[in-house]
Amino acid sequence: MMEGEINPMLKSIGWLVGRWVSKDGVGYFPTIKDFRYHDIMEFRLCGAQPLLAYTASSSHPEKGNPMHLESGFLRARGNGDLSLMVAHNFGLSSLEEGTVNDKVIEVVSSNIGRMTGSKDPSVTEMKRVWTLVDENTLTCKMWMATSTNTELTEHLFATYTKTG
Repeated sequence: MMEGEINPMLKSIGWLVGRWVSKDGVGYFPTIKDFRYHDIMEFRLCGAQPLLAYTASSSHPEKGNPMHLESGFLRARGNGDLSLMVAHNFGLSSLEEGTVNDKVIEVVSSNIGRMTGSKDPSVTEMKRVWTLVDENTLTCKMWMATSTNTELTEHLFATYTKTG
């Protein structure tokens, strides 16, 4: 592989590489008040490795203060199979596994870790779907279940524009 070339394992998700910005994120869940957020997601190549470095940071749309931060790695395992490993700022780590089918990535948690001192209720399950609408538009929908709301329930939705 020549320098700057994308690992062949990443061809099916190469469209994610770049910076994605949303100004219209909405959050909802049965146990919290609905909210809005701005979000920046970035996917970067990691040299010749078959994975992308991933970061996301959300902020309050009026006040600008940070709301949620997460970072990790999205690994292509071949045959459309993917693994997403993420650390969240509120004391959660998740391993999410799934597939890419054309321009849709769907991952579901297979393991969730929680640091000592994290507040209840605890997250027990997660699912996220990224959909490429066109070359510069991406949507992200996320579901979660908790120790008090055990059904997987839609939690977040945002539309992103590619800015870099």
